[in-house]
Amino acid sequence: MPAETSPQPSKKSDGPYGLLREGPYLRLWLVGAVANTMRWLEMLAVGVYVFDKTSSPFIVAVVLFCRLAPMVLFGAVLGAFAEKINKKYMLIGGLITITVASTVIGVLLLTDTAQIWHIAVGAFISGFLMAMDFPVRRNMVGEVSGHDRVGQGMALDATTNNVTRMLGPIMGG
Repeated sequence: MPAETSPQPSKKSDGPYGLLREGPYLRLWLVGAVANTMRWLEMLAVGVYVFDKTSSPFIVAVVLFCRLAPMVLFGAVLGAFAEKINKKYMLIGGLITITVASTVIGVLLLTDTAQIWHIAVGAFISGFLMAMDFPVRRNMVGEVSGHDRVGQGMALDATTNNVTRMLGPIMGG
C-alpha cells in the first residue's frame, strides 16, 4: 500500500503572514516598515523642532506642507518614470538620498547652524522620497506578492504603514 502524502498547503492558504516567509516580500516589507516608522518620527520631530525655534504654528504648517507637497507635484510623474526604469535601483537610490539628506540635517542641528529653511528643504526631499514610495516600493510589493496574493501583500503593507504611524511618534516620545 503506497504511503499517503499530506497535501502541501498552497501559498495562497498561508494568509498574508505567509508572505513574510518569502525573502523578496520580507525585504520589501521590512524596508517599508523601517522607512515608514522613520517617516512618521521625522514628521513629529520636525514639527516639534520648528515650533520650538519659531513658536509659530503657521511656520510648522509651512514646513510640513513642504513635506507633503511633492506627493501632489511629482506623484504622477514619478509613477510614469518608475515604469521605465529599474525599480530596485530607484528604491535604493531614494533610500541613499534620504540617508544623506538626514545626515546633513543632523550635522547642521548638532553644530547649531541649522536654519528653518534647511529643515524645509530636508522635509521637501523627504516628501519627494515618500512620493516615490507609492509607485516604486508598493508596485514591487504587488509584483513579489504574485497575482493570486496581491491583495494580501498590499493589505499587510498598508496595515504595517498604519501601525508605523503610531510607532514613529511613540518612539519619539
